[in-house]
Amino acid sequence: MTGAARNQNKRKRRVNMNKWRGLGVLLGLALLLIVNFQNCAPSQMAGVGSISSESEKGLASGATSDDSQPVSVIDPTNTDHAVSFKNNFVEIHPDVSTLTLLGVCDPEQEGAVLAWRMKDSESGEDFANGYESCEEGGFKLTLDHAQEIACGVDFTLTAYLGAGEGSALHLVRRCVPEMTSDASAMVGFLSVREDSKCQLEKSGSSKDSCEVVCYSKDGLVEAKQDADSASCEM
Repeated sequence: MTGAARNQNKRKRRVNMNKWRGLGVLLGLALLLIVNFQNCAPSQMAGVGSISSESEKGLASGATSDDSQPVSVIDPTNTDHAVSFKNNFVEIHPDVSTLTLLGVCDPEQEGAVLAWRMKDSESGEDFANGYESCEEGGFKLTLDHAQEIACGVDFTLTAYLGAGEGSALHLVRRCVPEMTSDASAMVGFLSVREDSKCQLEKSGSSKDSCEVVCYSKDGLVEAKQDADSASCEM
């Protein structure tokens, strides 16, 4: 073999070796990218799946996000008017110990948990707070130990969903009158239910503090009006 032929063979071998080296580098880069994708992508997907699974378990069991605040499934639209009380002012009989107040929920808030807080309207001091849920278009709020509410003092009770302003109700527990007498005859004149209890109440010596008050069977004031002078002579 001549020298020219040997040089030509050497050049061919160098070209072939360079081709294989380039191909090897490309295969190595491709393998590295595949390994990195397998290490990263599955861990992210697993994390999402784990959160979703835990959330579903929590919602299914009624679990809470912590020990003090129940999970609340809230429609974020129009939360300012999502709940409201049926009355914006309530007076109760002095002897009421447990008070139940009814409210209305927007149909889109079914199953949502609302928070409520009751405080002295003047001082701002908290009296009670809690949570209730929207069921079948409404909610029911129960106040235990209502007899501990200071008489003659205006309290504000606010129920709200999320960050909305909510709905406020003013509540007053009437003070025990100095004198009372039956006024059942007034049931037909004050447009109250037949099972209501009406009585004449007088507090102090002033005739201006004498009035007829009708209570529902739950102890809520349904109607009241000033009594005439003759009726106040008890």
